[in-house]
Amino acid sequence: MSLEQLEAVAMREVKIEKLKQATWGTKLESYFLQCKPQLDKVIYSLIRTKDAEIAQELYFRIKAGEQTFAECASVYSQGAEAQTQGMLGPVPMTQPHSAIAQKLGISQPGQLWPPMKLDEWFVIVRLEKLIPAQLDDAMRSTLLNHLFETWLAEEISKAQLTIHEEEGGRERVWEREREGVREKLGVA
Repeated sequence: MSLEQLEAVAMREVKIEKLKQATWGTKLESYFLQCKPQLDKVIYSLIRTKDAEIAQELYFRIKAGEQTFAECASVYSQGAEAQTQGMLGPVPMTQPHSAIAQKLGISQPGQLWPPMKLDEWFVIVRLEKLIPAQLDDAMRSTLLNHLFETWLAEEISKAQLTIHEEEGGRERVWEREREGVREKLGVA
């Protein structure tokens, strides 16, 4: 890469950053607040089993202090979380099943929920820690990039793109329009 090409790439990046700041910089706080529930992270414990009676028994053992959540999860949980003593996270609040996320969203740390049926599973959930998203420099950068990439994808989908190629004395024209890609063949 030549020095001129390197300078052009660097200038392009600077211009893109200026565009991001000028276009979305002042709207970032309100966008963050709008997205915050999806940006918060959570650490939680999970036990899942296909047997309702086992799930109920484990819940009572944990609630009574007869066994720890970690012990029960290691022995009885039938998912990958058994390998981590039931502990999952930190993960975005959007990652767990919506019913689990709903319970976690209204929980206090340490709150144990009775077994609930999710598809073929019976799950016991306990919130360990809620990690609220913060609008720090890294989050600002992430949100600006997301807004820019969303805008860019919309603009590209609106644009018409024409590519001309010559092949064996014939000109092939590709046009990209909103509804898809079509090919036209014509004589050069």
